[in-house]
Amino acid sequence: PVFEVKPVSQPFNGTNLSTGTAVNYSGSGVVIGSVTISGLSDGTTYHWRVRVVSPNGTSLWQSFGNNPETVSDFGIDLSSPTVNLVSPLNNLTTNQLNLTFKWSGTDFPLSANSGIKNYTLQLSTDSNFSVLTDAKVSYDTEASATLAQGIYNWRVRTKDFANNYSIWSSTWVLTISTTLPSVPVLYSPSENFKTNNTNPSFDWSDSESAVKVSEYKIQISTDNNFVVTTIDNIVTTSYYTITSALNTGIYFWRVNAKDLAENYSGWSSTRMFIIDTLSPYITKNLTYEEYVWKNSSGTSYDIKFYDTGFSNINNIQYKVHKLPDENGDILVNWTTIAGPSLNTTFYVTPWEIEFNLLQNGTNYVSVKVTDLAGNTTVWIDTFKVLKDVLSPTITNLQAGDFVWRASSGTSYNVRYNDTGGSRLSKFQIAISSRHLNVGYEQ
Repeated sequence: PVFEVKPVSQPFNGTNLSTGTAVNYSGSGVVIGSVTISGLSDGTTYHWRVRVVSPNGTSLWQSFGNNPETVSDFGIDLSSPTVNLVSPLNNLTTNQLNLTFKWSGTDFPLSANSGIKNYTLQLSTDSNFSVLTDAKVSYDTEASATLAQGIYNWRVRTKDFANNYSIWSSTWVLTISTTLPSVPVLYSPSENFKTNNTNPSFDWSDSESAVKVSEYKIQISTDNNFVVTTIDNIVTTSYYTITSALNTGIYFWRVNAKDLAENYSGWSSTRMFIIDTLSPYITKNLTYEEYVWKNSSGTSYDIKFYDTGFSNINNIQYKVHKLPDENGDILVNWTTIAGPSLNTTFYVTPWEIEFNLLQNGTNYVSVKVTDLAGNTTVWIDTFKVLKDVLSPTITNLQAGDFVWRASSGTSYNVRYNDTGGSRLSKFQIAISSRHLNVGYEQ
């Protein structure tokens, strides 16, 4: 037999022929002849034809399979294919037990090759793959597997139609965990915490997980069922500070955790806190008390205190100065009227002042009310207390009158003085036909 082999891109032209081994033919039946062709190129497709030469003559050329001259009859593929892993990503952590593994394969030479025939997927808990958890042959670039919790290594290799094998792909690691993270424990703010800080901070315990905790979700709502949330944020730390100020109101908060496998913990307990930026206010209900001079204790002052926020009154105090506008010496420093932790929306009980600590004269009283959120209202010089415990004096400058009088008109030099501040109200004279040693208070 005589063979002519040409690249498909070249037409047959009767050159570069190859002669096979001679075969004896008896004149009947079918005999098989062969020839070894050398010098073929990797990545090239060929067509070929053959004819028989004998002492009796030469046959016509016969194309392989009677294929047209432009059709490839065979190709040379000496290059190994390659494979690259696609997903799951390396070092992925997941809670999915049913997974699809994907990769891509390329056969060489790129210009012409035999094509990829199949892929082999291997999974093992051993990085050396000495013991296989699963092994699959796939004719596509993906395969599915059902796995238990654990850490797995996986790799793929491919084979082309010329039986060239790729090397094993790089090994990727996969972690499967279905264990839920622990429920976070709330630290602060505490239950029923009250503050006038509109940007409070929140703190809770680190959640524990079989795999690393990736994030926390904090929810803040005016609804304890969290149907509508004021804040619904994801954070990566176990603390959070509000960046957009909250309005005055009653709020509830809770936290949960998510790990790298996307397992979610249950929600933490729910805590309530109060934002109160409304200062309490004070009213004065005095009629005559601050304009009447007093020489003893026992007067109650009707100053009322109210809180319109949500936190309630904590503490009520008063202070006394010698001079207006908190000038002069402090006679009584801030002294508690009621509280602390009064925890009421109003306080209307009249109250007394430590009279013995006041100066003789005018005393200027200021009051202060603080709510449980820390809001404070101070009323400087709310009222005055007029104190006079100094008795008036009598100075007798009269030497005596030993003259008998038949008519009025004589003046006597006796002086009356008040140094306590309240001034004289009246004085009285008693006249008797005998010596008197009687003190008159009126």
